[in-house]
Amino acid sequence: AVLTVQQILALGEQASQMLGNPVYRTAHQLKLNELISDLIASEPQETKKREWLYHQIRALGAVADQTKQMVDTAKAVLKEQQESSQQRADDYMDRQGFGLDEDYNPFTDGGRI
Repeated sequence: AVLTVQQILALGEQASQMLGNPVYRTAHQLKLNELISDLIASEPQETKKREWLYHQIRALGAVADQTKQMVDTAKAVLKEQQESSQQRADDYMDRQGFGLDEDYNPFTDGGRI
């Protein structure tokens, strides 16, 4: 599904709040510690259990990475919007005659404008 700019920004903001939330951070760390402890405690011959734990650890990391990516995407979109907005404002000012003449130098052009 293609997201609108507003949806990307909203999801990024919510993802940022979630990643910064102490309850989420604690729950994530507790689950990760539990999975790692279970993996360490498992016997080498428990192949299926060890593989399952490995995949759980990877999945937990993938969710955190995806959430961080949502924040990064929203930041990039916001920066792009701000730069585009500034460029439109600069273009408007130039069209209205407020732009600087790049070749004009008040020190060498005898003060003429």
